[in-house]
Amino acid sequence: MTIVELMVVVLVIGILAAMGIVQYRRLIDDSRQAVAVSNLVTINKAQQNYYTQNDRFAASLDVLQLYFSGAYSYQIVTADAESFVAQAQYGNSVITINQKGALSYSTVASSGAAPAVSSEATPSPTPSSSPSKGPPAVPPGKSK
Repeated sequence: MTIVELMVVVLVIGILAAMGIVQYRRLIDDSRQAVAVSNLVTINKAQQNYYTQNDRFAASLDVLQLYFSGAYSYQIVTADAESFVAQAQYGNSVITINQKGALSYSTVASSGAAPAVSSEATPSPTPSSSPSKGPPAVPPGKSK
């Protein structure tokens, strides 16, 4: 084997390794995002339970006694008697959930300004634990 052949083999191995690293990073990011969505759904369920007992949504995660670790940071952005918005943020990636369970994904500029890209997804609704008392009902497909 000549030095040129050896260099070609090293080059091919380097290219394959670089592609593998990119895929690995993408898988890590996807798994972090899946954990964040799961935690936001947990926040939504805790908020629904809190609402049935207090006729309003909790203003902080401490009130709900929820504490998360990991790459994303979590907070309740707004909360009142009718609605709430909670968010998970990691770098410039932001995922939010509201009282209806609607998830939205956005990317903020590095300065923390307005979202640059946004998309929404709504999970299937979960039945209310108490038919007589619960969050304000909004017909499917309608926004407040």
